[in-house]
Amino acid sequence: METVFETRTKPRMTPRRKLDMDIMETPRARSVSGLPYRASTQHLPELEIQIVTLLMTYIIQRSVSVYVSPDLFAPKKDGKLFLCIDYHCLNRQTLRDFFPTPVVSDLISWILDARMFSKLDL
Repeated sequence: METVFETRTKPRMTPRRKLDMDIMETPRARSVSGLPYRASTQHLPELEIQIVTLLMTYIIQRSVSVYVSPDLFAPKKDGKLFLCIDYHCLNRQTLRDFFPTPVVSDLISWILDARMFSKLDL
């Protein structure tokens, strides 16, 4: 069985959107950059293959950001290597958006007298 990335044949770019979402950082946050994790010499060719494959299929793209997140491999059950990116340092500097989950009884009371619904209402 092949992986998701190997079965994709047509490259595609991410769609352009009218509104970009901002990531809010904590006050006094500094750019995250550190030493990469050590990789064994037998993992380096696999890392290169996976990065080139992901770049060619436009799943990832080259970045000029000052933020750096190290990568590492996690073994799969079948013995292959799964590429993981460690975002712990970046996540610690990000402000969270908290929105309360609406209560079902409130939602039902809001639409009680409604006769027409849009896709947004559903």
